[in-house]
Amino acid sequence: MSASTKSPDLPFAHYQGRGRELLGRVTGQSGGRSRTGYGRPVFSQCGFACVYCGYRMDRPFEAWLQLSIDHVIPSSAKRDGYTEAWVEDVANMVTCCRACNEWSNDYRVVDPPPTDVAAFFDLRDVHFVRKRELIRSRLAADRNWYDTRLAPHVPRLEHESPTAAAGGDTIPELLRRYAQILRSLRDRGAVRSTNNPISDYAEQLVARAVGLDVSAGSNSGFDARHPGTGSRYQIKARRLTADNRSRQLSFIRGLDGDPFDVLVGVLFEEDFAVLRSAAIPIEVVRRHATRVDYVNGWRLVLADALWEEPGVEDVTDRLRAAAEAWR
Repeated sequence: MSASTKSPDLPFAHYQGRGRELLGRVTGQSGGRSRTGYGRPVFSQCGFACVYCGYRMDRPFEAWLQLSIDHVIPSSAKRDGYTEAWVEDVANMVTCCRACNEWSNDYRVVDPPPTDVAAFFDLRDVHFVRKRELIRSRLAADRNWYDTRLAPHVPRLEHESPTAAAGGDTIPELLRRYAQILRSLRDRGAVRSTNNPISDYAEQLVARAVGLDVSAGSNSGFDARHPGTGSRYQIKARRLTADNRSRQLSFIRGLDGDPFDVLVGVLFEEDFAVLRSAAIPIEVVRRHATRVDYVNGWRLVLADALWEEPGVEDVTDRLRAAAEAWR
């Protein structure tokens, strides 16, 4: 069994075919720039966050300039007999920031060339984990160099604390700042409590985008109602991080009954930007959910295939617009 099959946090588990299918070779466009040309099929599979350090590069413009792709099995392997079509396939590529790309420039594979594509994917998964560990160790080394040699000599901005200028806030200071942010979000209506910001924010954002009444959702089976149609909506969200790209939602209860009419699933990136969102009728949820007896609930993974189901509405753009307009 491959590493991607066993470890859903690897990016390939979310590629078309769960990373076990060839997706086609990219071709050079726009003067050979990955940002605007040949990298776009990779970004559509992998997203716009670096798989090694988690850096988001879809906004603002300065971050987008750091966007690049990385061959997990490096191009140099072709000289050692690796099949060129496999090495240059989208399924062997990931989104990568320019710094992490630089840290992996000298990465090499010494394994004999695989004889079939399944063995190639197995090697890709193994080397992705090794490369990620290597890059993160080099990232830590560079951060230590910066914190000890450069940061103490950089003029401190007025809003920075002495500990931040000296190489990072202390853990208690970071926690206090986090608590202050949660209180501010609660005061402005973005979350209802300070304990579950992801779910609370998703509920409020969906309500704004779709026009729902959250206060009408006090029933345990749903979170909001549509004031015009009376349809009942359950809202569930998942925040994807660099370390965990799983799209599994929290368990759904009572699916053998009639707890809601529509489930709105929201995928957030690590910085709470909306990655994808869909309004899914309960009939589609039942077809795709898996019963898990020991938790007395159903597991649903927001795989890309769900968006192709009849009756499913992509509400990504509506949520993004609502988030941008929220002040």
